[in-house]
Amino acid sequence: MGKKPKIAFVSNDSWGLYNFRMGVIRKLRELGYEIIIIAGEDNYTRKIRKEGFNFYPANTNVFSTNPVNEIKFLWQLYKLYRKTKPDFIFHYTIKPNIYGTMVAAMLRIPSVSIVAGLGLLANHEKSNVMFIARNLYRITARFSKELWFLNQVDRKFFKRKIVFAKNKLHVLPGEGIDLERFHPSPYKNSEGKIAFIFAGRMLWAKGLKELAIAAKEIKNKYPGTTFQLLGFFDPTNPNSVSREQIESWHKTGLFEYLGETEDVIPFLQNADCIILPSYREGISRLLLEASALGKPSIASDVVGCREIVEHGKTGFLCKPKNSEDLIKAIEDFILLSPDAHKQMGINARKKVEQEFDEKIVINEYIKTLEKYKISL
Repeated sequence: MGKKPKIAFVSNDSWGLYNFRMGVIRKLRELGYEIIIIAGEDNYTRKIRKEGFNFYPANTNVFSTNPVNEIKFLWQLYKLYRKTKPDFIFHYTIKPNIYGTMVAAMLRIPSVSIVAGLGLLANHEKSNVMFIARNLYRITARFSKELWFLNQVDRKFFKRKIVFAKNKLHVLPGEGIDLERFHPSPYKNSEGKIAFIFAGRMLWAKGLKELAIAAKEIKNKYPGTTFQLLGFFDPTNPNSVSREQIESWHKTGLFEYLGETEDVIPFLQNADCIILPSYREGISRLLLEASALGKPSIASDVVGCREIVEHGKTGFLCKPKNSEDLIKAIEDFILLSPDAHKQMGINARKKVEQEFDEKIVINEYIKTLEKYKISL
């Protein structure tokens, strides 16, 4: 029997790999590929190790601009790629996409960069740091076999401002969703006591300021309505909402803070509607999970959300950074009949079945490996 091809997955953190890409990783191992995971260590590292994957830590501060730290991270990757000798690498997040691609090119290892969301690149175009990042992307993109995006808007941004080789730029249907794990539960009629839930990182850019304003207005008008927050704090992120702020909202009864969880399914199932007034997404994992569970959603009409939520059919879209329009969308949902709520959930499930099934995404990875002769 010949040597198994080695496939490396490289990211800033273990959290993203475990929550968004484990379906792909497990499937490739099942097919017979040897899997190497290189990522920053966090609470999800032990889960990856527990599944028996070869894990190698490569830690970096995603927001650091210290040249010494950047060189250290690049050197970490160089040593790990030399040591593990992967046959092909999938890079995720900005620093692995840039530095990992540099190192892979030096060692003549073919690689693909996955741009899960533009984030700072799009929101801070005029900053010096982002100017440097865009130019580094422009240089290193020449050495990636392909660059993948989760929506057409991000692909067009790169084509217009960063990478002009359009044949390298491809769009995936999101990260994919496991439709067997995320399946609808029997519909429950809340009898006018509607429960809304936001799940994700506690960041202002997720629209939590606008949601707080809307929740106060709606609860005054519809006292039976509840708003829940589920997720973790990210103190390293300059956009983070403080724990003190969340606790203050919780104490006043504006929101019920549910803490952190490793399994969002029971929390989403208990809600009537998922809410995400985000300023921008790659492709929202929360909205995919909600839709797969047969739940309607209210989300901002922005890239990464509008691809999933169909206004009036699977939920409602509202203007971003606009609490008044968010209030209107919430009230429109409250005033619908229980049958209308149920039908929105059915429509949402059908949409993810047709467009975002994890199997579609896994097939793209397999076809790419075959295209570049990394076959079993």
